[in-house]
Amino acid sequence: MIDCDNMPLFPLQTVLFPGMTIPLHIFEQRYRLMIEQCLASNSPFGIVLITHGSDVDDGSGPPTICRIGCLARIVRSEELADGRFFVEVSGDKRFEIEETSDSEPYLTGKITTIDDADAYDEQLEPLYESVSNRFRIYVKRLMERLNRTVSVIQLPTDPSALSFAVAGALDIPTVDKQALLEVPTTGARLQMEVAILDSSPSPTSLESVEPIEPPTQKPKSPLTDKAKVTPLTAADMKDKLSRN
Repeated sequence: MIDCDNMPLFPLQTVLFPGMTIPLHIFEQRYRLMIEQCLASNSPFGIVLITHGSDVDDGSGPPTICRIGCLARIVRSEELADGRFFVEVSGDKRFEIEETSDSEPYLTGKITTIDDADAYDEQLEPLYESVSNRFRIYVKRLMERLNRTVSVIQLPTDPSALSFAVAGALDIPTVDKQALLEVPTTGARLQMEVAILDSSPSPTSLESVEPIEPPTQKPKSPLTDKAKVTPLTAADMKDKLSRN
């Protein structure tokens, strides 16, 4: 049961999408406590994009955050001797923040979860084909740029899942990723992705997402202590695509 009235919120300089997995390095005491509580209760927390300020406590005050975020469920965790955590999280539902509170050491909020109203609309099939075909070309262009090959590019069969997988993988500015997260329908998101893919130059990287069906996805991305959020490299992505 998700407690939507008191959801822990983790402001970051990244955008999480449903079905996407990312590794996190948790080193601040307040967020260590948050992770401990989420692990104990098997509950998610919310990841929200910072629009102004810092994701660490540098004395400058709380950051300004977006109202739309994505729930993160911990799928793997490792606690170090000094109390830090390495965790891997998977994106769940999107949500909108109604109000925030500083009653805990970390930010919490009252949220409402969001579903795409047209997620299972059969009329999305042409858009699904347009995006999946363009995205395969996009990945192949990247592999050619890196003098590599990829034999299989397996994508979700569900239009909504595809829209989120592609959004997470595109090499575009974070503000544009947030815009894709906030789009209220699958159809509109797929239309935006057609426009982005048609206008994109040769990509230089793919972000941290594995474009396969989220419900059966097994997290494989490496954990690292170099940063709070560490995207997969293009080589990692190529290896993942080749194995599926």
